[in-house]
Amino acid sequence: MFRNAYMTLSIAASTRIGALAPGTELIVDERGYRHHGIYVGGGRVIHYRGWISTRHGLVEEIALAEFVGKRPCRAGRRPEDFAHSAEIVRRARSRLGERSYSLLRNNCEHLCNWCQIGQSRSAQVDRLQQRVRRIVELVRGWRSRPIVADLQQLHTNLDFPQTEKSGAHGCTGRSVSCREICMHRIAIVLARARTLGYDP
Repeated sequence: MFRNAYMTLSIAASTRIGALAPGTELIVDERGYRHHGIYVGGGRVIHYRGWISTRHGLVEEIALAEFVGKRPCRAGRRPEDFAHSAEIVRRARSRLGERSYSLLRNNCEHLCNWCQIGQSRSAQVDRLQQRVRRIVELVRGWRSRPIVADLQQLHTNLDFPQTEKSGAHGCTGRSVSCREICMHRIAIVLARARTLGYDP
């Protein structure tokens, strides 16, 4: 029995143990990221310990005080009713001992979401991937603009006319010196294109 992703969200900065229902998501603010765990009752939390402290990571059950430490902690999603609470705890305990941690595909937030809503997902990873895609698009645009501009300019400059009408660079393209200049420009643009990963 799974509930949708719009379960009740708590905005409390902190919460007492007695106010926590089993199955509640707990979020600890670490430096640069947020660590997630599932409160399973009795002052205990199941979380995915990362590979920094444990090789391949580890889904384990620890004391709430150890999970929180001295860092800010708050409650996230809460179960909607008793049955849902029991199901979340059951699913969390079914993963105990797992050692398949992946920062991008199977981290602590993936675990919590899978336990609560049946979807292995991480909002932190989604935001990171969106930022990376935007950066890649910006870099690609920045890299392509000078090449496109150079190729357009060359197209204009190397349009050797059949008449004596001058080209954009002030010559007909028939003199040896002009041809040499234009070929040199081609070589420069091709070299720049290959340096930036293009193969015209």
